[in-house]
Amino acid sequence: MLTRNMGVALAGSLGLAFVGYCVYFDRKRRSHPDFKKKLLERRRRQQKEKEENSSTKYPDLSDEQAVQKFFLTEISLGEQLMALGDVENAIEHLANAVAVTAHKENLLNVLRTSLPDPIFRLLVERLPEVTKKIYNNYKQKHAESPQFKFQASENSSKPSEPMITEIPNDNIAVDDLLD
Repeated sequence: MLTRNMGVALAGSLGLAFVGYCVYFDRKRRSHPDFKKKLLERRRRQQKEKEENSSTKYPDLSDEQAVQKFFLTEISLGEQLMALGDVENAIEHLANAVAVTAHKENLLNVLRTSLPDPIFRLLVERLPEVTKKIYNNYKQKHAESPQFKFQASENSSKPSEPMITEIPNDNIAVDDLLD
């Protein structure tokens, strides 16, 4: 009986010592002068790697067939990932599909009825970021083209966001980019 109580006391004191050491080490680590700087650098590096490793290759928005193929691929990938339970990646692919389609309202109405409300809200929250990525990708590809003129919006609440001001009639434009 006495040995059992001693074993419990020993295990408790070792556990307490381990927790105390963890608290001490964490305090020492956080009080280091470069802790926040290194933490921010690591988070930026991880975010950059995540963006670079993105498997999504955006289509040329002036090529209607490429946009249609991209749309169908993204819808099917989104459905497959949703069925597998990978909601985050499914939302990414569905948002890509919504961003490139010309019939955003119709597709969003279909998705509203077919997706659960929390997932649909996440999709709607993700749309501006995905649309901006697609726009920036398109802008990079066509920045040298004399047919397009990119400039900052004058009446926008965020003056640093670009806006297409001239588009030839024979090219497809991304509509409502900065809604």
